[in-house]
Amino acid sequence: MVYKYIQKKKHKKSGGNIFKAVELCCVSPSSAIIHKTVFSDLGYFDEELLACEDYDFWLRYRYQTNFTSLKATSDKKW
Repeated sequence: MVYKYIQKKKHKKSGGNIFKAVELCCVSPSSAIIHKTVFSDLGYFDEELLACEDYDFWLRYRYQTNFTSLKATSDKKW
């Protein structure tokens, strides 16, 4: 049961290695900022997949380019 294993272990951000990222879905589409040309180049989410459409996109995106996560909060509550 991968879920139980993940819950017991603190998530560690991967260093950009796509194969390490396969173990965890480490990107939330609602928190990502992506230029629209990326979707033109890579395509959108694959709607034919039954689940993990966003994860498939992140794997394709990571294969083509580098991305990083911000360590600090970058939003403001109004």
